[in-house]
Amino acid sequence: MHGIRQMLRALRRTGAVLALAALATALAAVHTAAAAIVNIERDIQNLLAVVENPDLPLERKVEALRLLHTIVTLHYGEAHEYALSVRLGYGMALVEVGRPAEGEPLLRRALQDYGDRLGADHATTVLATHHLAAALAGLRRLAEAETLFRRALAGRERLFGSAHVDTLTTLGALADLRRVQGDLTEAETLQRRALEGLRTRMGPAHVTTLNAVNNLALVHRDQARFAEASALLEPALRIAETAYGPDSPVTLTILNTHAMMLARLGRAAEAEPMFRHVLDVRERRLGPNHPDTAGALNNLATHLAEMDRSEEAEPLLRRTLTQMEIIRGPEHPETIIVRANLAEALVRLGRQAEAEPFFDRVIGTLERDGAADGGDLALNLYRRSMLRGGLGQWPAAEADARRAVALAEANLGSGHYITIRALIAFGMALAAQGNAAAGIDQFERSIAAMRQSTPSDHPDRQRLMAGYAILLLNQGRPDAALPLLRDAAEGQIERAARRAGTERWAKDETDRSRWIHQTRVRAAWELAQLGTRRGNTP
Repeated sequence: MHGIRQMLRALRRTGAVLALAALATALAAVHTAAAAIVNIERDIQNLLAVVENPDLPLERKVEALRLLHTIVTLHYGEAHEYALSVRLGYGMALVEVGRPAEGEPLLRRALQDYGDRLGADHATTVLATHHLAAALAGLRRLAEAETLFRRALAGRERLFGSAHVDTLTTLGALADLRRVQGDLTEAETLQRRALEGLRTRMGPAHVTTLNAVNNLALVHRDQARFAEASALLEPALRIAETAYGPDSPVTLTILNTHAMMLARLGRAAEAEPMFRHVLDVRERRLGPNHPDTAGALNNLATHLAEMDRSEEAEPLLRRTLTQMEIIRGPEHPETIIVRANLAEALVRLGRQAEAEPFFDRVIGTLERDGAADGGDLALNLYRRSMLRGGLGQWPAAEADARRAVALAEANLGSGHYITIRALIAFGMALAAQGNAAAGIDQFERSIAAMRQSTPSDHPDRQRLMAGYAILLLNQGRPDAALPLLRDAAEGQIERAARRAGTERWAKDETDRSRWIHQTRVRAAWELAQLGTRRGNTP
């Protein structure tokens, strides 16, 4: 017993991993000689004090919670109130550090036990419901997560009212889930409600409020409303820097999101130093093998790939993938995202055959883990469809695109960008195999959805309009192609004007504008040849 107390004191003083390991060994011996334990309650309190130490990093608190959970369960039994409480806290902590697969069974057990003991409407049962939903969201089991978040929200509204911080926290979590699910209209409505409530209750400088601003900006990103997102983030960034410093976690989170918005607004020269700053701070403070550091490296590499610098992005993504496989495991949702990003970079480099096995593994993992209720599986099926089309494997491309369309429409809605892209891939695959009429039907569905959901100057809309026009021209229908090209050209004018002054984008915009203009000229000429020109000026 004296030895256990010594190790607990060492743990409180240093948090050393060696002390934790030694404690675990000693506890096993204590369990086999239970009669010798006379003061274990005191030892539990000592370990609990370690867990509550504000200076202890969260990852090390999780280890202390694991030991506390073992001790309490052995001493009191699994059904004891204390064991239930520690089980719930341990599960919550595992989800917070990005280990939802380990936290989910603990939280599910806690929810069952508290529901049986206290009832479904008790505050602790509702707390367990909220955190189980968060674990399921982390595992991309989105439909089940939505059900539980809505249940937790209703429970907290009954218990605390709509303006309580706990209610607003659940409201914001549900909003972010709805964003991932593709219902951007509801996501925006819920996130605005959460943000307004947090500003009133917590103030504009509270970390929770600033994170809600960041989450609303992510909704605007997915809506292609990049200027609005940037306008939200700029004052939030100033507040965070003043209140918490330029290198605080909340400041870095907002800075990273702001960099994404600037990149999409054509201000890549401003965005890249922001991505690099976030990476530099996290490497210095957390070390190279921390998941937040790997996430920052992934964000920088993805930015470089999107800026047509995939030759620089590839080694960074390979490094990130290696780190994430070690830190999170090879099948963790965050690891899967990095693997897919690497495959995309290889496609951009023209190395489709090398990219295909990466997509195969990503899709296989998502299928095995039951991720079909989110957009991840549909997105990567679309990507593999485009890759296979590029390799001339059109039947396989069609099969992937058909599945992507079905999944995206069922789970994300007809206006989601993944649905629209999957429809385009499906149309291309059908047309390439000689079924032009069916291919045109898919393009027309995607055009209708995009006109409803996407601004006129969005690059996806311009590419779709111009690509569909080419298909129509090749089918001898220049009269139908010309309005599409006019739409694409007008959007291109808006886009080029907004991005004026950025050197890298200037060439990209000039090339795209020239291509659209040349295709419009071709369409107008073919109309004249057919004698069906209606007085429109190309």
